[in-house]
Amino acid sequence: MKACEPDARVMFERRYSEWRRRMDDAGAAAAYPYAWRLPASARLLGAREFARAQLALAQTFFTLGRFAEARAAIPEAGDLPADDAPRVRGLGARCAVLLGSQTVALPRPYTLAEHLESAHLALLSDHPESILACMPMYQLAAAGDEKETVWSEVFSIWAMARTSQCFTQERAQAALARLRLLTAAGTAHAEAILAEAAFHHAPAWSLVWLDAALDQCARYAQHHVEANLLWCKARALEAAGRISEAERFQALAASLARRQGCVFRVTNVPAVIRP
Repeated sequence: MKACEPDARVMFERRYSEWRRRMDDAGAAAAYPYAWRLPASARLLGAREFARAQLALAQTFFTLGRFAEARAAIPEAGDLPADDAPRVRGLGARCAVLLGSQTVALPRPYTLAEHLESAHLALLSDHPESILACMPMYQLAAAGDEKETVWSEVFSIWAMARTSQCFTQERAQAALARLRLLTAAGTAHAEAILAEAAFHHAPAWSLVWLDAALDQCARYAQHHVEANLLWCKARALEAAGRISEAERFQALAASLARRQGCVFRVTNVPAVIRP
């Protein structure tokens, strides 16, 4: 077995790299065939590699909207390199929010990974003030990293729209154009966040943003945001006076949330509604 270990390790790293590439370029559905094989490939390579494989699988489940399976697959943070610990804590906290558990507070962010996870959790928990308070440090930590710099911009746009400050179409489109050069699937997720920002700014006029985001999220299997997008579209249709269509999309949002076992945020309303 020891003689085979180098070949097994090389094979695992190749599969892991391909999983990561597919998550970025093609989306979670394309990455899933690699993700579910990773734990078996890593089982004989040690606790660290097995934990990396489990985290990859958990991230894939989460993106596919399979939140209970994602939570069950999350490994112990102590088995991973220190740089991966924020992802483990952040993913667990996001699963807790979406599955209806009490919001989990993350430690005060210092590293770039901690800022990113805190921003994701603040968005899901509908705490835009937390994002705005940490934004200067987030942008400082992201300096020199183009992808994370754009993500800090995306979260800033959402938080400002959520607190009724502003929503600039040009700024949002510029952020998407920059991110599109780096990750197609990540751009679909960012488009969903910016579509929600457009909704907060002007519900009746946000339908074009919401339709585009729903299309891209379906294309790149960003199913974790679809229930909230459908609910935003229902509210936007209602604001535009298209009541029968609004009722249809509200039913679609509730049906998807039930299938995913999650709660979804009713934006601009202070409560979280269970479908």
